[in-house]
Amino acid sequence: MERALLKRLAINEETGSHLIDDYALALKLLNPELTDGITKAEFDKHQSFIRHRNDVPVLVTAIKARPDWLVTANTEHFSPEVAARTGLRIVAPSEFLRICGIIKTT
Repeated sequence: MERALLKRLAINEETGSHLIDDYALALKLLNPELTDGITKAEFDKHQSFIRHRNDVPVLVTAIKARPDWLVTANTEHFSPEVAARTGLRIVAPSEFLRICGIIKTT
């Protein structure tokens, strides 16, 4: 998310600055939840779902938390296939911002 906002800031300083302020407010209002760590059994069970071992804890945490969206710039690893296997809605930050109407498609 932060990378997408910084790109917007680079494109247009005023708009990017407003988006960063809005994002900070959204984080405050959304009140993100803290989740428990994953177990070795959960890691082992889901390791085949995603290509890289380092991504397994993130994936398992998302599966357990059932977020409305999993927003990641790592859409190569968190691919449509991973989304289909897990039932998660996985999107890149820029796509999420477009879906939310923050960035307009030109």
